[in-house]
Amino acid sequence: MRSQPQAGMSLYGPSGGRKYLNAAERRRFIHAARRAETATRLFGLVLAWSGARISEALAVTPAVIDIEGGVVSIETLKRRKRGIVRQVPLPARRTARTRSVL
Repeated sequence: MRSQPQAGMSLYGPSGGRKYLNAAERRRFIHAARRAETATRLFGLVLAWSGARISEALAVTPAVIDIEGGVVSIETLKRRKRGIVRQVPLPARRTARTRSVL
């Protein structure tokens, strides 16, 4: 059984363009992020791992990354209320590398 999207949700923006990357675009984005300098690489990978909006990922600081717990806490801006946080798991193979740059 396929779930129905919530009313008003769409994969396309008002101009008809897609809002999200497809699988091939996502792979290319991650590949490019991995070749970037450290800060850009981490920013790009947080976007890819978490599905966060750009403004949400820009707000990520070392204080919201729990290396031991393997999660990053991201304050969601979608609901337009401050203080709503979601915890996103970090890929286990990336946790050690993330620790080395914090």
